[in-house]
Amino acid sequence: MKKIAALLLVSALIASPIFSQTVSASEGGLGSRLDATGLNAKLTFFIVKRGIYAIWSLHLGREDLGYFLDNFQNLILMNPDVAGSEISGPMGVIIRIIEPLYAMGIGVSAFYLILISGTPSGRAKAKSLIMNLTTGMVLVSLSPPIAQAFIGFSAQTTSAILGTVDVGIVTQNIDNTFGGPSLPPTCPLCILHAFMTFVEIELGYFTFLPFLLAVWGTFIFFILRFIAVTLFTIVFPLGIFLYSFSATKDLGRNLLEEFILWVLLQEFNAAVAVAIALCLIQKPAGFMSVDLEIPNMEAILGSANGAAGIGTGLVLFEFIPFIGCFILVIAPFLMMRLFRNYLP
Repeated sequence: MKKIAALLLVSALIASPIFSQTVSASEGGLGSRLDATGLNAKLTFFIVKRGIYAIWSLHLGREDLGYFLDNFQNLILMNPDVAGSEISGPMGVIIRIIEPLYAMGIGVSAFYLILISGTPSGRAKAKSLIMNLTTGMVLVSLSPPIAQAFIGFSAQTTSAILGTVDVGIVTQNIDNTFGGPSLPPTCPLCILHAFMTFVEIELGYFTFLPFLLAVWGTFIFFILRFIAVTLFTIVFPLGIFLYSFSATKDLGRNLLEEFILWVLLQEFNAAVAVAIALCLIQKPAGFMSVDLEIPNMEAILGSANGAAGIGTGLVLFEFIPFIGCFILVIAPFLMMRLFRNYLP
């Protein structure tokens, strides 16, 4: 990046006296020279300002792209450790608070069943309540191993899905499209962004959006899922407790559904990654991609018989990896929209 900035600055400084001499030679006079000097300073400032912004925005858009590409599968498989102190500690506190409440509820229901209730319907309700409270207390006590087993099953299923195809082709195409660490910042999309920035800074905002959505959006989504799974794993015993009572059943259902959806979301991400890889493997050359034809010297100067030469093709943008990254970003919204109130 420093070399590119220095190159732009040197180019501007070299172009400045040439432009100044050209204007002064054509017009002549001291006034024309002063005007050329002012215009030359504006041109230099224009080039340096646009160059700095183009380099800084590309650096920001591609920052940590190497970590994202190197750990793509690990980010999909990333899950919190239920046995770790970060989760087992708060979960244990919630369990220790809930278990006495269950014991109290079972005692009150038994007292009502033995001494107060005299009707068959009342006895049936008391027996049903005692059974539900007993089942809930057992599940709350076993909630850490239940949550750990469910998350482990999700991780194993996700690994099996990712093992069906080499998803490295996905990271390779993202690398080629956005100019990852294995490439200099001269990828076609980077060149387009630099050119549009020099034309107008506002246009550079739009060419910056693919970097922002595909790279940072996908990376932030994986972090968001990890945080959500950690949070809903901690409150998993509370969800079971609230689900045991009719008055709070809806709230408990929502907590349990969120826990299940955020955990199983990694299977959806793995399926999306596999689908992208299969599309990239099987797609014809140039399908769903924007190509840029760069003419060679024969095309510019013309061949000996006057015919234009053949241009050189350059893939400017691949839509399939970008669409795949976009689906990974909106995956939580799709899951929350499609799967709602599925628990009884």
